[in-house]
Amino acid sequence: MSVARPSDRALVLGSGSGLMPVLLGLRLGLRHLEVVEPDADRFTYLSEVIKENRLIRATWHTAVPADFRPTLIIADLARDPTAALPDVGKMDGLRALVLCLPETRPEIAEVFDHAATGGLTYFPRQSCGNVVTFLSRWHRAAGTVAMP
Repeated sequence: MSVARPSDRALVLGSGSGLMPVLLGLRLGLRHLEVVEPDADRFTYLSEVIKENRLIRATWHTAVPADFRPTLIIADLARDPTAALPDVGKMDGLRALVLCLPETRPEIAEVFDHAATGGLTYFPRQSCGNVVTFLSRWHRAAGTVAMP
């Protein structure tokens, strides 16, 4: 949660219980929130959660919207390891990924490679266990100097 900023345009892949979209929308007041939930039952539940909590800046989809340019992507790859992350290399303005990693080493390595191709670096200070954070220019965010 501390990675998200109110000015973010967030993309949440997989809604789960709906808690993450509600926290991002209400607690942080994100500028815009796009939630992708391909499961029909969860999609129906999510639409009710969003309406009940009056998340007026949130929209939900069954697939990643082609025209949305997020600054933050949040995904639970442990719950759904087949969930495809968008091509982060083509996303101008993407500054952070927060991911719950899948369980197998090849899938984890693929996630790290995918983030690296998008210019994002693993940020250990904002990671814990199987939830990892990747930031663009993390050395500036952490107040440290990049290695030459």
